[in-house]
Amino acid sequence: MSHTNVDEQNWLDTPKNPAKLRGHVGCAGRVIPHHVGPTTLLRHSLPAHPTWPLSFADLIGVSLVVLGLLLACTSGLASSTYIFNESPALHCFSEADKRAPPYSVEDCDLALEHEPLSLKNRAATFSNRGIVHRKLQKWAKALKDQDMAIELMPELSGAHINRGNILMAMKRYPEAMEAFDESIALTDENLPLAYYNRALLFRLLGDQKSAKDDASRAAELDPLRDQYETLAAELAGAQN
Repeated sequence: MSHTNVDEQNWLDTPKNPAKLRGHVGCAGRVIPHHVGPTTLLRHSLPAHPTWPLSFADLIGVSLVVLGLLLACTSGLASSTYIFNESPALHCFSEADKRAPPYSVEDCDLALEHEPLSLKNRAATFSNRGIVHRKLQKWAKALKDQDMAIELMPELSGAHINRGNILMAMKRYPEAMEAFDESIALTDENLPLAYYNRALLFRLLGDQKSAKDDASRAAELDPLRDQYETLAAELAGAQN
């Protein structure tokens, strides 16, 4: 999916010269040979600890990227190699990852309409376009793109988190809770992030105990992220 723009502040151990690499990038930032199959890299980072009351910028989103795709054209023409600076899907990711306007979905549209993406990369591009629509405050389009990403790849936990963030911004809190629940149920590398964002939602709704439990769980799963422990301590102090 980010922040402090919500869906945009992300971290990544990028290769020193990614334009020369071929293959798919795995979740540790390493390049995986083509025969292993396509994968996406989830990128996110934590904002400065949120102030209260909660604003949408306090949430953490997930944007998804694939580097160095080697793709065969669906038209039957010669295969095309998309490198770091040439793929519309990667430009779409970069647009989702931007921290300041102006924003545009043009590259996202190009990727989805013309680029021969794998199923997972197509889902990731829908999610990234949804992030850009969110920045443009086009809420219906943002939500529709996250829904499409999830329809294509229900196990894409970052899309569930991004969907929850959009629903929170729309004040559709029960649906946002369901989206975070869906991400948590997938129990993948985004699990601490999902617990943290759900803790912020519980806090917004006035359920301090559930918020503290989720923040504590996030801190247990990822003790290197100080923000998780800070939020858990704040919530514990509020209960005392």
